Amino acid sequence: MCGISGILDFKHGVEPALLKSMTDVIRYRGPDDAGYLLFGENTSQQCYGKDTIAQIRSLKGVQNIENLKKDHYFLGLAHRRLSILDLTAAGHQPMTRQGLTLTFNGEIYNYVELRQELEEKGYIFETESDTEVLLRSYQHWQEECVLHFNGMWAFAIWDSKKKRLFCSRDRFGVKPFHYYIGDGRFVFGSELKQIVKDKSIPKRMNEEVLAANLIYGITDFNDQTLIQSIEQLGAGVNLMVQMDGEDTFTVTKYRYWDLDMGANATVDEQETDRGYMNLLHDSVRLRLRSDVKVGALLSGGLDSSALVTIAGDYCKKMPTFTACYREDQEHDESGYAHTINLANHCEENFVYPEPVDVEKEFESIVWHMEGISSLNLIGFFSVLKTVQEKGIKVVLNGQGSDESILGYERYYAFYLMDILKKKKFGQFVREFRKIAQNSKLTRSMLMKYFLYFNFPRIRSLQKKKQAQRYVNNSLFSVLPLKELHRILYPENLKQMQYNELFYGQLPFILRMDDRGYMAHSLESRAPFLDYRYMEYCALLPAEYKIRDGYTKYILRFVMQDKMPQEVVWRKNKIGFSAPIEKWTGQFSESYMDELFCHARSARYFDIDKLKTLYKDNSSVVAVSNFVTIELFMRMFEVE
Repeated sequence: MCGISGILDFKHGVEPALLKSMTDVIRYRGPDDAGYLLFGENTSQQCYGKDTIAQIRSLKGVQNIENLKKDHYFLGLAHRRLSILDLTAAGHQPMTRQGLTLTFNGEIYNYVELRQELEEKGYIFETESDTEVLLRSYQHWQEECVLHFNGMWAFAIWDSKKKRLFCSRDRFGVKPFHYYIGDGRFVFGSELKQIVKDKSIPKRMNEEVLAANLIYGITDFNDQTLIQSIEQLGAGVNLMVQMDGEDTFTVTKYRYWDLDMGANATVDEQETDRGYMNLLHDSVRLRLRSDVKVGALLSGGLDSSALVTIAGDYCKKMPTFTACYREDQEHDESGYAHTINLANHCEENFVYPEPVDVEKEFESIVWHMEGISSLNLIGFFSVLKTVQEKGIKVVLNGQGSDESILGYERYYAFYLMDILKKKKFGQFVREFRKIAQNSKLTRSMLMKYFLYFNFPRIRSLQKKKQAQRYVNNSLFSVLPLKELHRILYPENLKQMQYNELFYGQLPFILRMDDRGYMAHSLESRAPFLDYRYMEYCALLPAEYKIRDGYTKYILRFVMQDKMPQEVVWRKNKIGFSAPIEKWTGQFSESYMDELFCHARSARYFDIDKLKTLYKDNSSVVAVSNFVTIELFMRMFEVE
């Protein structure tokens, strides 16, 4: 788990100082080591930086990057390392083998099996790292190597023989890859803040992305970012930069993998439950591979509780971390978490988030998130800080479960509509009653959900009405409605589920996840995002996911003999929650006045209306969105 940087420029060359700056700004992603490798027409130069480990610094010919001048280098690759597998200097990156050089962020969980397969084909390995397995896999399978990986990744490989830079992002986009193309230049990095270090890159606000964010609350719905000229590589996409001549290149992208949401699987129920449990177990097993200690975030909800319980079959006394709120029972799940900890003999760690300086803490969050943020991330960051202080580097979490087996209450609306479309009116009535009985939704609330999500015009009008309270009218005219149509108007439950996996919901969660963990030099591992598990769940009929009014039914069923019943059959899903109303009130008047009076984002907001909302404390979302965008524009010097 690391951070990567790169510059490819055949026309103007690479500035070592810029490459170093891009790599230093994400030091938190990999504080254990730093590496640089620059390529000229007939030469290459390995460099070290301040954090490079001693074994590399002492190698013959390795230079201090601060002393390196621009000298006809057309490519620079850099790396920040968080050491998880093969903690020795042998795992240093960028890594080179037989004309191939790799800078890689992520984990290939099935590297042990792949290594064995490649050794049988005659490949010899010098390290115990998954990095070398990735590099040898490319050597053998070329760009199709990614189809053999079970993991999360964002990487770039320079193939000196083919004069090609091969870049890839994992199937669900767990690890980030941002890039800029312009004026014969290709610049990439793990985070947006690296790319903007290049002063030649324009930094204009992407108003279409901003409008979708502020008006509809939809984020991460395409490959664009809040900065117009910078994109992110899509989930499950490969990108190749092919050198054409002395100073030109061609960029091609293609999707190498997609999730089949087609016909439902036709297997008997017992076989389905067994197959589901076997896949989930194997996913957890693979994600426990580490040369450092592994912990888990434990909310007390079904997903994280299931993972901790399964992990207990492979490791003992796993440290768990839970956010607790003494004076706010609505957001507190510590009782459920304690039950799971006792059942699995875990090392329990309760964290009580309470911001000391909400303004500075939120500024840090905006800096790391690089997009629409939320005050509830203060609680998330507080837990991760405790994990870091305990010396844990790898953490399991439950991301992806809700999207794979229908965990959100809004899925009820489409589930019921699908039944209604089949004219199964009796089943509709029975399911409606069961949902009201076995979820936190009353019948009245469920009917509102049904109408709100199944009649998008109602949803659209309500969202626009809310946004008009504080968003300037100019943003309404730039809404990318064609792109948003598939998200706002899904035809059925399967299409909605697919949309949330790849357009908006899960990409947004994974961005928060990556930036939060990496801000604290931690690796996040999500067993529910194993592609084999996801492919299996995608083909399951809806009644395996929602049954008797319960969401995520199949997970509850297979875990009912392994976990306390009060956790398995919980009805009060809390989700990612925190007392944000209280924290919003901790923004001081002087702080808010300064933001209002010198608003760089004034053309996007109605400042007078925002002042009223702030004083009345009548819209936490409006205030949070304004502060986020205003801080983002200042921090990243966006026009």
